[in-house]
Amino acid sequence: MLDRNDTAESQTAPVTSTGTPARDDLPRDYLTMTIPALRDLRGPEITALIEAATKQLAAWNEAEKKRLTEKWISEATRSGLDLAAIVGTGRARPVRKSPAAAAKPAMRHPDDPSLTWNGTGRQPTWYKDLVDSGRAPVRLKS
Repeated sequence: MLDRNDTAESQTAPVTSTGTPARDDLPRDYLTMTIPALRDLRGPEITALIEAATKQLAAWNEAEKKRLTEKWISEATRSGLDLAAIVGTGRARPVRKSPAAAAKPAMRHPDDPSLTWNGTGRQPTWYKDLVDSGRAPVRLKS
């Protein structure tokens, strides 16, 4: 993807000892710089490049995580400390509340025992119809 005149070394930004770009050494237009060969790429080629770069970034992140973990473990061990005791075992998971138990029915339709109401919330239509007609629903013992 690089032209013959462009080498990977000429296109990379200066880095620090940790492998991250040295912010003081970056040119002002670092974020808008382009490699000349990129201008000639088309949609599918750019997509493939982005996918390859994404995989490379993920691999670099994993390697960096491993490197830092090993570094911190060795520093903690050298100091006589247990790293797990310092940072814990991770973020605590929130305790899941069990769903609220369904309220027991307080009233039942006298003719259709499958129709019940627990006495809270909106009155069901069958309850309103019974009350309007002068009948009372069957009260259940609690």
